[in-house]
Amino acid sequence: MWGILSDPTCQFIIVILLTIAAIVVSVIIYLKQRQRRSLSYEIVSATPLLSVEEDIKKDLQISYKGKPVEQVHLVMIKILNSGSLPIPSKDYEQPITLSFGNQTKILTAEIAETNPDSLEASIDASDRHAILVPALLNQKDFITIKMLVTKYRSEPNVSGRIIGVKEIRKVVYRYFRRLVLIVIGGVALDLICVMFYFYTLNLPLAVSFLSAAGLIEILAVIKWV
Repeated sequence: MWGILSDPTCQFIIVILLTIAAIVVSVIIYLKQRQRRSLSYEIVSATPLLSVEEDIKKDLQISYKGKPVEQVHLVMIKILNSGSLPIPSKDYEQPITLSFGNQTKILTAEIAETNPDSLEASIDASDRHAILVPALLNQKDFITIKMLVTKYRSEPNVSGRIIGVKEIRKVVYRYFRRLVLIVIGGVALDLICVMFYFYTLNLPLAVSFLSAAGLIEILAVIKWV
């Protein structure tokens, strides 16, 4: 066994494994200790209330409170505290506002769900805007808003001004994609180091390159995650 460990190739492989383990541990510790405020929103669904063939649309009419409406959609949007710090109601310089543009009209807006159930949330709506009344959002708390809108053309614009929150981001698994890219880049760097070692058999220099590659991966995680 000790003879195997004295082999330069085995030593290099062990260094690679230890470097990868160190990177993984560093990433886990960093993600657990990172303190930040973050608000995100997710389009849960945007469903037309009536879907019919074009040739019979002219024979149908939808009305709301006695007035005809067109292209009515039920839109469900989730507002989530995706950070690690609470966001108290006093920190809202401007409340969270949802708008769809000039062509789309908001018929109704109401709170469909909250997590936890004890979270008290309410929303005020006009034809063009739905404004969420500021409420305390602890980590992983969320509010789901249900809206009926007409002439739905595009996803809503979600805006607000909250202390410590740069922007309200759409949930598109951004951080997951970044981590995947970082992992792919890290594996590529490690493979380059391995190829360099087998080409030159210069273990000290290969280890130096591998250590530099590991440092680059750690810095990339800190910068982009």
